Amino acid sequence: MTYTLADLPMFGELGEERLRGLAALARRRRYPAGQMLCTEGDPADQLIVLLDGYLPRTAVLELVATEPAVAARLLRTLAATVRDLDERLTDATVRDVPARVATWLVRRCADGRVPLHAGQAGLGTEIGATRVSVNRALRAFERRGMIEIGGGEVIVLDRQALARRAAL
Repeated sequence: MTYTLADLPMFGELGEERLRGLAALARRRRYPAGQMLCTEGDPADQLIVLLDGYLPRTAVLELVATEPAVAARLLRTLAATVRDLDERLTDATVRDVPARVATWLVRRCADGRVPLHAGQAGLGTEIGATRVSVNRALRAFERRGMIEIGGGEVIVLDRQALARRAAL
C-alpha cells in the first residue's frame, strides 16, 4: 500500500518512513462494484483512497499540520478539482452536447487516440448528457471526417476542426 500512497500527488514527496507510517494506519477493505462508500451528510472521518486503501481523518489532519508541502499539494489538488467542476457546470448549462463532446475529445487526444473506458454512457455522465445525444454528436463528427469510432476508442483525425466546434 505504501506505493499506492506515494502515487497520490499530495503524498508524492514524503519520505519512505512517513509513507510506511501512513500505510500502517490505513485499513484495506473490499467492496463489490457499485456499492456506495459514503453519502452526503456522512461524517468526514477518513480520507478514502478508492481501490487501494483508507486513512483516518486524524492522520490526514496531523500530516497536513506537520508537512507544509503536503498541505500545499492538497490545496493545489482541491483547487484543480474545483476548477474542473466549475468548467463542467458552465459547459452543462451554456454549451450544447456536440460542443461538450468536442471539448472532451480535444482535451484528451494528445496522441490522437481517446479511450472510452466507460463507453458513450460514461462520457455522457461525465459531460452531463445522455448516451443517445453523445452518440449523435460522435456520429456527426465521424460523418464530417473529424474522428473515427471503434474498438472502445475514438481516433481524432482533425483536431483543429474539433477545437473549432468546441470553440476553444
